[in-house]
Amino acid sequence: MKDNMMALLTALVGIAVSVIIMAALYAADGPARARVVKEKQEKAALAREEEAEEEEETEAYDEVTISEEDSQETENKDSEGEASSDGKKASEKDLNLVKVKPKKLKLVLGDVGNAKDGGYTMIYTDPDEESDTITRLTFNNAVVMAKEQPEEEDWLAVEAKWKDQVAYVLEDKVRTQTITLFDSGDIVRDNIVYRAYRHMGTKFKMNGDDLETGFDCSHYIHFVFSEVGLDIPDKPKDIFASGKEIKEEDARPGDIVFYDVNNGYGHVALYIGDGLAINTTGHNGKTYPMGGVHITALTYLDREEYKIANIIDQ
Repeated sequence: MKDNMMALLTALVGIAVSVIIMAALYAADGPARARVVKEKQEKAALAREEEAEEEEETEAYDEVTISEEDSQETENKDSEGEASSDGKKASEKDLNLVKVKPKKLKLVLGDVGNAKDGGYTMIYTDPDEESDTITRLTFNNAVVMAKEQPEEEDWLAVEAKWKDQVAYVLEDKVRTQTITLFDSGDIVRDNIVYRAYRHMGTKFKMNGDDLETGFDCSHYIHFVFSEVGLDIPDKPKDIFASGKEIKEEDARPGDIVFYDVNNGYGHVALYIGDGLAINTTGHNGKTYPMGGVHITALTYLDREEYKIANIIDQ
């Protein structure tokens, strides 16, 4: 009996010691658990904020035509001599304008090489140089930075197939730039840039002139302006002749960039601000991000010489 009591007492003491140790370990682990919980809560809150922003942007991009009342107010100001900042006198009610809110866009641009000689870095399926490669990111070509970034250091996540696939680039091979679109203060210019941005990812096709089969550079610019209700030529030299050459420091979103290729200014792009342009190319690939409709710096790959013209206010 005495032996049984001792065994029971020993067991109880062991249990008590185990409970004390577990309690101590739990108490020690409490701050770590709290940090994990806090991180999860912060990530969930950030995700909710991003969802709300996306819903707000989607609502903002609904094509709500500018009312005649708004247009009449603009006409009245013009008739009173209060011209817009560009001196435009055309009536906005005749254009297909929509109300859009500014959009902040984070970009990743290739930073290997230079505009004259070219250069590129690889885009990988995973944040690992041993993983498969998807395509190349050439000098000063841009891809959009993905919302969720990898835990691995030295890597950035990007939208490699225009929102259809997330891929990865080495951080030391690229540079980043943030631009706010649709924020020029001019509703016509903002609409032109907005229409151009909507077609990001559309493939390149020589002499192409529609969304289904693709565009070449000048037909893309012509299409974007026509969506707003502005009729411009569809050949680079004719587009240039319809406008007025301006200094780069005077360029505003919606102006046209003309590149010196094919023994003349044979390639065109749409200036979107902050030294960036949207254009469609096919000489280095016909799909995003190597070609097709995508964003580049003003000087990129092998394109250094260019002029800029204002054709909106002529």
